[in-house]
Amino acid sequence: MKQRLPYGWAYMFRHRTLGELGRIVLEERDGGHTQVSREVVGNPADPMTDTRRRIFEPLALELTRRMKACTGPTPAGLRAIPLSRPSEPTEMIESKLMQCQRCDAFVAMLIFAPNATDPGRFEDYAHKMYPEYTRRNLPTWIIGPALGCGPLIDRPADILKIWPDREAMQRLRPEQFNPIVDELAAQHCNGGISMNLTAEQLQLAWKIHAKVEDLLEAGSDDMTIFKEMCDFMPQFKRLLDGSRQQRGVMDELCRRYVGFYRYATILETIAAGIASGEIKVPK
Repeated sequence: MKQRLPYGWAYMFRHRTLGELGRIVLEERDGGHTQVSREVVGNPADPMTDTRRRIFEPLALELTRRMKACTGPTPAGLRAIPLSRPSEPTEMIESKLMQCQRCDAFVAMLIFAPNATDPGRFEDYAHKMYPEYTRRNLPTWIIGPALGCGPLIDRPADILKIWPDREAMQRLRPEQFNPIVDELAAQHCNGGISMNLTAEQLQLAWKIHAKVEDLLEAGSDDMTIFKEMCDFMPQFKRLLDGSRQQRGVMDELCRRYVGFYRYATILETIAAGIASGEIKVPK
């Protein structure tokens, strides 16, 4: 890719899975000469930078050699020297720090990558944010754009964990991924120990929580939430039935998810109203 710079031109080279590898920069010099430099993308401390260097440098050296063969030898006395460059535009990348609900300590970092449509684009976000997530030293994931159609709550996204250990990319729906981060928050003030909740319990509770939060944001009252959440009654009952075999499940889910707690409170209030006769049920 060719890019106009304030001080010359840059030719960026990309790799399908490694993303941006590096660039050859042509800088204008006095006397109509051009200085050619090779620049590898990435922080020197990032192990991926060496991976990119091993691929890019042989290619860049060969291209530089061919350019020199076409333009002739460097004039005597003309040396390649570092030039003072004007600053280049920086890119704003959205990220979010997740906090422990009890002490507000940061427990995870999420990097949002709306343009990450292939593995190489994920790597672009990884190298650009490397100084930030290594400084924070928190479990960090890059989250790609939502895929498919329909409500965002039901659409999966490609997600890549990059710190402290890299993992294989996964395609997860929100109710599958968000409980992973919630678990980190739950463990933080418990010495790394949390209640042994199943993936199904976490996913069901999170989806109920997210739907209630959306309704509250839209200004819905408790009765509207009750009516709009009819499709979630079987899932709530499944969690309630499971709590009879595992004490404390509902309390833990209510502690973690404000929306889930709100829905449980609404159901409890309506059940009490029906039992007392205050709420009439059509026969």
